[in-house]
Amino acid sequence: MAFNFRSLALLSIVLAFVAVKYPWDMATLAALKASHAAQPLVSPVAVFVGGTAGLGAALAITTARYSKNPSIYIVGRSQTSADKVIAEMKAVNPDGKYGFHQCDVSLLANVRSCADTISTTLPKINYLVLSPGILSTAGRTETTEGNDFKMTLHYYSRMLFAERLLPNLEAATASGSKAHVVSILDSLRGDHHKLNWDDLDLKTHFSLGNAAQHCMAMTDVSIQRFARLHPTIAFTHSYPSLVATEIGRGLPWYARGPATVLAKSFGASSQDVSEYFFEAMVRDATGPHFIDNKGKEITKVESSDEVQEKVWSHTQAIFGV
Repeated sequence: MAFNFRSLALLSIVLAFVAVKYPWDMATLAALKASHAAQPLVSPVAVFVGGTAGLGAALAITTARYSKNPSIYIVGRSQTSADKVIAEMKAVNPDGKYGFHQCDVSLLANVRSCADTISTTLPKINYLVLSPGILSTAGRTETTEGNDFKMTLHYYSRMLFAERLLPNLEAATASGSKAHVVSILDSLRGDHHKLNWDDLDLKTHFSLGNAAQHCMAMTDVSIQRFARLHPTIAFTHSYPSLVATEIGRGLPWYARGPATVLAKSFGASSQDVSEYFFEAMVRDATGPHFIDNKGKEITKVESSDEVQEKVWSHTQAIFGV
């Protein structure tokens, strides 16, 4: 217990540093909002996996706000949370079409079923945003499929959605419109040189640090592979920094409240961050992209085709392909 409280104290210092490190330029933010309002998207089709809460929900609402006749679908576990997000989207844009696909994305069988349903009901998809995740101090926690819960949310389920919906994204570009896949995790710290190639799913070398590094690095590599093989689509890995959300909901009871208070005290508004991410999402682009919490490009070391295929071979093995 003492260790956890000391860890929480350290977390508060880190969160304060992050807040100072990334100050918000309110004039720039105001200009972005004005620009987005003046140039709305026309009839976009967007899917937000993890869109029932947090930054995923905020970006879904922002997309509704700055669109004419949007079709926006969110994927998540909670019907109640989804109803709240849909109500907010209707409030900012009553002319849109909004829907919810209930899915526990910690199980890949559920992801396959949900993605196939979406694929058959939406001929094309312009924007696929992937943001399911959890902040947890628990060790390796296996799902009934034998995969770690956190790694499934942060990497495997996201990549499975992207893979299964590629035909719909390509259909969008074939029709002359944009297609963009965005995974919101951490584009800054992933390094594929730190991957444990003998234990990519961390069956025997699991730690919270290793799990985070593997999910970040494998996302970087998979983003580059997707972009190489599907050059008409943009793929982005983004870093949200600290956002004022219910970040502590997956923590033990004694850390849950303090972590959330710290996040809401030091974190940026999810709606503000969503303005920057919306700007990056809708810009004319193809290929792989890595952005910070203000939507600015980050330079990443390019992974080789060999590294990309090794990571993807492992990923497909987890998928059961």
